[in-house]
Parts: sequence; structure tokens; C-alpha cells
Amino acid sequence: MIFFLHNIYKSQEFIVYQKNFIHGRAQIAHFLKNYAQQDVPDRVTLFFPYVKGEPTLYFLSSFLEYKKLRLAKPQFAESKDETIFILKSPLKFPKNNLCVAWERDHYCYHAKVPQTGDLIVILPENKISPEALKELQQHETLLFHYQSLPFSPQMDTYIFRKK
Repeated sequence: MIFFLHNIYKSQEFIVYQKNFIHGRAQIAHFLKNYAQQDVPDRVTLFFPYVKGEPTLYFLSSFLEYKKLRLAKPQFAESKDETIFILKSPLKFPKNNLCVAWERDHYCYHAKVPQTGDLIVILPENKISPEALKELQQHETLLFHYQSLPFSPQMDTYIFRKK
């Protein structure tokens, strides 16, 4: 009986985690759509300083495209009609800037540090120290903060603009 109750608890915990995860990603997409409608450059860089693996950027780029945001690709011509988002990270992308080597349509680019005007994205799965987060809050402009749903693990997401 205890094993059964433990499984129910773990299943419920996983469902809440996944719901919170997807809701957080949807809030990022919603913020970026609204941001793109403001007076911003034609190209906006999303810089992910703490991402530890390419699959995170691949799945995020897939989700953003699903939400109808335009991401930078080598074959796209410039567009004045819509903002193009460029995904950058300190990670190296050795196979023609593909986010992951086994995929052909999602591009991520290497940059050591964000440039002025870049959006710095801190995802919930990123391991960032409280000191580093405090420094970002003091030196950059906070544009977006998503807090996790009530009664779920803390999954805060931040987007800062580099000054």
C-alpha cells in the first residue's frame, strides 16, 4: 500500500512539474511576442549564459517556432515585417551552427558574452548562484520574471536586457 501511495505521489509531482515547465515556456514565448511588437531592432539576440547542453536550446527553439516566433536561419532573407530571434550561448556548435548535430533546422550560435541590447535568458534548469543572479539584477534591466505555479517546485525564469 505504501508503495502504491508513493507512486501516486511521484506521478502527481511529475505532472505538476511538467505542467509548470510547459507553462513557463509558454510565458517566455508570450513575452517575446509582445517584446517583438515594441520598437525593437529587426534582430534580437537571446543569450543563454548558463545552458549546459545543446538539447535545451534545441527544444526551446522548437517550442518558440511552434509558437510562431521567427528564429534566425542561414537561408532566411532579412525581414522588416517581423523580428528575428537569434539564439546564442557560450557553447560551441561545431556542425554548421546546428543546435544539435542530429537535427537540420534549428540554429544556435556561439558567443562568449552578451552584447549591449541582448536579452539574457536564465531558464529554471540553469544552475545559477544567488550571487550571480543578484549581480544580474543590479547591473542589467529585468524585463521578464516567471515564477512557478503554486504548490510546485520553484522554476523561476528571468530575462534581462544587457545594458
